[in-house]
Amino acid sequence: MRNRFFFLFSVVFLFSCKNEEAKMPAYITVNDFKIQTDFSKEGTASSKITTIWVEANNEEIGVFELPVTFPLIADGETEITITPGINLNGTQAYRNIYEFYKPFTRNYTIAPLQELTIASNNASGPITGYEPNATILNLEDFEGAGFNFQKTIKSDTTLVSTTDPNEIFSEDGLVEVNKKSGKVTMPKGNSLIEFESIQAYSLPQFGSNVYLEVNYKCDVNVTFGVFVNEANQRSQAPVVTVLPSSEWNKIYINLVTEVSAYPSADNFQIFFGAVNSDVTSEKNIFIDNLKLVYY
Repeated sequence: MRNRFFFLFSVVFLFSCKNEEAKMPAYITVNDFKIQTDFSKEGTASSKITTIWVEANNEEIGVFELPVTFPLIADGETEITITPGINLNGTQAYRNIYEFYKPFTRNYTIAPLQELTIASNNASGPITGYEPNATILNLEDFEGAGFNFQKTIKSDTTLVSTTDPNEIFSEDGLVEVNKKSGKVTMPKGNSLIEFESIQAYSLPQFGSNVYLEVNYKCDVNVTFGVFVNEANQRSQAPVVTVLPSSEWNKIYINLVTEVSAYPSADNFQIFFGAVNSDVTSEKNIFIDNLKLVYY
């Protein structure tokens, strides 16, 4: 009797499933994701958002690499939330939500088979900004008269500013004016450069994320990290080494491990350095828009 009941139930269930019409999706396109800033307080609006997390009416839809077109089952008024993400420490394999950028949320009237491209403010994609409670420290944008970075005793050469249009930082779509960038020319043959921030910073610890944002291009590997200043000693903690890039690039470097590893530290200084082992040619490093971001 029990088996007969299960058989009848299964038949009814399968018959119901066969008669249920499949819902047709809409197709949503997101080409890119940019930010806007108050330049005087937050610095450059340069960004490199590579990945988005998408929700529709508070339901998770998926994680997508930009640009993307994805299907969405929806019919009628739909709230879409897109949360921006970055390549952690410049590594494509590690994609993180960037907690300091606000998610983009907007209501759309969506119909099955509709093709919708999400854009805003005459841009090809959504636009967001920094979270209002984020702390943003502009370390150096090279637009002023002096620098916040000085060479250490290890360095074989100096940091200068360049106004050459072929060398200064640029990024498509930015409305801000950049007149200068930092430049280091490394002599050929086993030369070393190292620069540290003149100012020291008290940074949040105990697992709090602290990001260093940097624009750079270079033809030699460049290492970024922190000097740790404690009462009786000073330590150096490298974090990330970026590879040569012939075009301006943006990296988000998370200092959480190095900063939180020194709970007794008084403060920290940011450094970057490189070694040129090429005996045949000098190497150039261009750098701009260094900023610390944390809560």
